[in-house]
Amino acid sequence: MEDLLAEEHSFMDAMELDRVEKVRKLLMMSARNRIPFSKIHHYRTLFGIPDDFRDRVAKYPDFLKIAVDSDDKKVLKLVKWDPLLAVSALEKEFVVDEDRK
Repeated sequence: MEDLLAEEHSFMDAMELDRVEKVRKLLMMSARNRIPFSKIHHYRTLFGIPDDFRDRVAKYPDFLKIAVDSDDKKVLKLVKWDPLLAVSALEKEFVVDEDRK
């Protein structure tokens, strides 16, 4: 069982950058580019976000920031808009198709 848990932690660590990108995309789609941590925690399994995500935010100061909202709730805030993440899968597919012609 211990080996299985260690393997799971290793897998989650390997996927961390992918998870950070997903969270950045969510923040870009949210109102005011921020989401309460309570909502992130609630939907963490849906997006494959680890339980200790809040602790990992400090590793990405160029992308994410913890802030306190006007109602004193802790929120995750997008630091910088990334236009490359603002492209839908359909738009990416269209660009690839156009390049083939």
